[in-house]
Amino acid sequence: MTWKHKLAQLPLARQTIRLWRKVLPKRAPLIIEHMEVDLIFSRLSAKSTLQIIDVGAHHGEFLDIFERHNDEHAYQVICVEPFAENLKVLRAKARLCKRTRVQVCEVALSDVSGPKTFYAGSASTLFTCTPEWQTIFPDYFAHPRQIIIPCLTFADLFARYQIAPNLTWDLIKVDTEGHDLNVLRSMCAARVFPFAVMSEIGHDLASVAETIALLRANQYDEFYVFGRSGIATTFIGEYQTLEQLHQLRASGKLDAGNLVAFRAAV
Repeated sequence: MTWKHKLAQLPLARQTIRLWRKVLPKRAPLIIEHMEVDLIFSRLSAKSTLQIIDVGAHHGEFLDIFERHNDEHAYQVICVEPFAENLKVLRAKARLCKRTRVQVCEVALSDVSGPKTFYAGSASTLFTCTPEWQTIFPDYFAHPRQIIIPCLTFADLFARYQIAPNLTWDLIKVDTEGHDLNVLRSMCAARVFPFAVMSEIGHDLASVAETIALLRANQYDEFYVFGRSGIATTFIGEYQTLEQLHQLRASGKLDAGNLVAFRAAV
């Protein structure tokens, strides 16, 4: 038995280990979305502080990436997350950040302000306001709980949390389990146009084409696809057509993924 194992047998040491495990949030593997972040940050190397909004912040996986990223940026991040179980982990993680100034907003975003029904799955961190997900992913929603959660538009979010609406945003990431397009409509309606937008490629591929059309109408002119099958992420390349995504899905290369869009200089 090594000295580390012997130390762990001491009563005080066991209590300290148990307490530390409760306080320290679990960190997600950085392989999930760091490739997308790398691409975006490669275009922002001249800036010292990046302004970011993380919609659907979950457990703060983006904060993990920022804290460990091999650059010299500081970060100011608005984390938007409405689910109580996730907020506990997110707030604990935010307190440990050294490079990132975090503001947590306990609310959901949509294109219309008001209460909305969400469905919490059997996995405690998976929830959606898209009813179809209960039938699309029956393994995760065997016994869903319904929760009424207040939603705000971007304009109302900024007003409630006293966020300056005219800030130059570098990145807005949206991961809202089937509701991304509604959130992006709210973003555009509020005239909030970050340098880069990152949104989820989920079950409904047609919504990706709608998302691109919406962003194109607001001067976004570069679109890149990142595919994921399981955990590993693959850089697919520049978005071409909706048929491209259907072919990738049929080949098993795009179970899920992300779309990264860059706005033209205007």
